[in-house]
Amino acid sequence: RPLAPEANPAHWWGTGMSRSDVAVVAATEAVRIPAASLGILLRCPRCWFLQQRAGGEGGTGLAARIGTVMHQLFELDTVSGPLSPDVATEFLREQWAALPYRAAALREAGFGLALAAFARYAVWRAGRAYRSVVASERAFQIQLALPSGPVLLTGKVDRIESDAAGRAVVVDYKTGKNAKVDKHLEQLACYELAVATGALGPDVPLAVANAELVWPYLAPRSRSAGDVGCQVTSDPGVLFELAGVELALPERAESLLALIDQGAATVRAERFDAIPGKQCVGCAFRRGCPALGGLGVEGGDDE
Repeated sequence: RPLAPEANPAHWWGTGMSRSDVAVVAATEAVRIPAASLGILLRCPRCWFLQQRAGGEGGTGLAARIGTVMHQLFELDTVSGPLSPDVATEFLREQWAALPYRAAALREAGFGLALAAFARYAVWRAGRAYRSVVASERAFQIQLALPSGPVLLTGKVDRIESDAAGRAVVVDYKTGKNAKVDKHLEQLACYELAVATGALGPDVPLAVANAELVWPYLAPRSRSAGDVGCQVTSDPGVLFELAGVELALPERAESLLALIDQGAATVRAERFDAIPGKQCVGCAFRRGCPALGGLGVEGGDDE
């Protein structure tokens, strides 16, 4: 006779695999994948599920809200014409009052960093005279028929420019304080797909140039000629064929469609496994993660 029958792990709640009666995605429904989340879906399905489907807090923290405010400022600067430092300062001061800082000193320090970031952005923007702005904050949706089923790829491009050759240049602002390029490669490739397929509108050229990541919070590197005002990372690209269109997908041997299909198949199978890796640093869901033994990982800021 067991001394303590309820000590049997088989009787414990939440220790085994379980499945809701309601599917995450119905069999006939398209899997909705935001372009910005494709990379994390491929690297850690658990994190993706908690962010995108379980109502987790990963996208509503202080860093994310700062990023939203800065993107709003950059869009206002693009749409309304170059903003003066005084106008930018007033805009930031109004927005900063609502941010959830824990102390007044931290709020003031963050405000100072934001002002410095806008100043670097202004230098970068002033150096873009050789390109013309086509669109700002342009949303898109792409319907894809893939082996795993229908997929709806969505996204919003921060800035689209046209270069001297008439090609579209996707520009994505990153307000993190570490230039982690690898985690954004799939996102950039999705944006380039949106350009090449005409999903961004008739005013956007179909020809694709290398996308760029712009980091206003980071000072220019002394040995990088591409940095103007702030750090700028140009996607060098590894070419692959997609319906006769050459697109850049850095450091990937597979086609972008195969990666999207892989992610969609994961969602349909509802196998949201925790996979440890570099993405664990700064993850909002690291505490209690089964892949980390429940210990968590000390992380830095990220966006």
